[in-house]
Amino acid sequence: MILATQLPLYRIHEIDLYFLKNVEILKPKESVIFIDNVYHERQKEILRRILPADVSVRYGNWRNRHEAWLDILSEFNSGDLVVIDSDNVVSPHFKKVMGLSEPVIGVMDEGAWNDERSRKEFLRRSTKAYEVDGVPVYKFSTVSKKKGDAFFFFGPKQAVVFRKFPDAEILEKLRRALKNVNPWLINLITDETTLAVICYLMGIKEIAWTIASHHYHHGSIKRDIKKDRFLIATAHAQLAKGLVGEFGLKEFKMYYMRYRLTQIRNIRLAF
Repeated sequence: MILATQLPLYRIHEIDLYFLKNVEILKPKESVIFIDNVYHERQKEILRRILPADVSVRYGNWRNRHEAWLDILSEFNSGDLVVIDSDNVVSPHFKKVMGLSEPVIGVMDEGAWNDERSRKEFLRRSTKAYEVDGVPVYKFSTVSKKKGDAFFFFGPKQAVVFRKFPDAEILEKLRRALKNVNPWLINLITDETTLAVICYLMGIKEIAWTIASHHYHHGSIKRDIKKDRFLIATAHAQLAKGLVGEFGLKEFKMYYMRYRLTQIRNIRLAF
């Protein structure tokens, strides 16, 4: 098993607080940290002094989670890959998740499951598939045409297990499609969107998920979603347009039309 996480430089403390606990619990063959916003050799020198020697590190200046994901999936594309959010620690029964025979698995944190509003939001787009030793497993639809739903969405992803991987062509085309998004807007698109697109292109229309982590909310980002509505729609429309150009699928055309219309309806918020 490869265990990986990605995080920006300003959240480097989460490696010590949380990621190393996951290493201790899961005992992976290799542990890898992808650190964003690293662009100077002196930054690397400082990080090499403070990071544990037995953990591999990849430095980048992606400035968004999407392209970091593409590099993770480009480098590690066989076997079992577990990518966990840097502010999460897996539950003791996470090893049961590794026993599931699913190509891709998402993990919800216990706090989100115990929150009625959050739980209902995910269950509304999911169906219960089966149980393993009392642990429920659900399937989340990667595409939804219902009003109010994100068109492409991965579902719970505090941790993601990959056993099936996108080929190099998918990743390269997706990388080009992401370049169509204004860099000032790209972080308004969640990486759940990118992961859903990747899975959809691999032929995975439903993502298996279960509850198996604890989320220590970092609280470093505060945002007024209502004011962002126009900008979020603009970012999605730009990504969708890039996807149409690269793949030309009907679903991507529908994705573009959904957010282009949302953009037009909310244009007054831009002024």
